[in-house]
Amino acid sequence: MEKHLGNAWRMIRGNTTYQVELRFAKDFAETITDTIWHPTQAHQNEPDGSIVWTCTVDGLDEIVWWVLSMGAHCTVLQPPELAQRVQKEAAQMLALYGDENHGQEAPEKKMATLVTKQ
Repeated sequence: MEKHLGNAWRMIRGNTTYQVELRFAKDFAETITDTIWHPTQAHQNEPDGSIVWTCTVDGLDEIVWWVLSMGAHCTVLQPPELAQRVQKEAAQMLALYGDENHGQEAPEKKMATLVTKQ
């Protein structure tokens, strides 16, 4: 099983290996460092109380979802592909839940406008 999954975040192994570097805000730092999220993880404490957390993963699909679950407490530092995927997903969420939407405009129409602007 370990050979098959490699360094997948959990169960979905991708074809490319990525060195992931994330910054977690001070208010999440202890929770992140007290938990084993991935066998390759490491972290560095920063003077402001935040941490820089690293791991090596095969594929980005699952870690995108994990980063998004941390909300604004997590910033992707590396790789750029992960930052772009998180940004795209966050933009799609904003289109669904943004202040100007209020459930009035069809999310599909809003998304089409947002995607064409990128």
